[in-house]
Amino acid sequence: MCFLLWMIYAWLPDYLRSKFRLDLAGSGLHATLTLQVASACGLLSGGWLGDRLVRVRAQGRCYVVAAGLLVAAPLAPAIFAAPTIPLMQLAAAGFGFFSGLMLSNVVAGAYQMVPPQRYGLTAGCLTLAGGLAGGIGTLLGGLLDRSVGLSQPVEWFSGVCALCAVLLAIVARRKAIPVQVN
Repeated sequence: MCFLLWMIYAWLPDYLRSKFRLDLAGSGLHATLTLQVASACGLLSGGWLGDRLVRVRAQGRCYVVAAGLLVAAPLAPAIFAAPTIPLMQLAAAGFGFFSGLMLSNVVAGAYQMVPPQRYGLTAGCLTLAGGLAGGIGTLLGGLLDRSVGLSQPVEWFSGVCALCAVLLAIVARRKAIPVQVN
């Protein structure tokens, strides 16, 4: 997801500038404001939801991650396919909200898949993987934009995200470790 997320964060302003002939300030504003506000709402709601669901099922947080990822995945290409700025903002708001929902539970959900003595290593590996994937996504987005544009790579990686969401739900169902909630 970080691969896709950073690709969108990095290249959406340039894409909007080209597609809708916006000036740099306008494209930056349209590319970030809706996406980031929705992401903040998703982060807060997802944290709350994950904390509630883990009381019902050990896999609760992992399911929030999987659901956020699954719903966000098709909204990413919708951002680039939108024929108007309002429709792009609607797709960006959905993508931002559901990616925020997913991100709010990634580390906490991962903790339910590993023993407590591996929490530090788990958080470090997730942070490293996210940073590397994001950097590669940003670079690859720039390279692919020159040859095939951004829409097609975003579609490909959205498909990968949807597949990962399904795999996560399956693994979490079998491997999640119950947590004690006071």
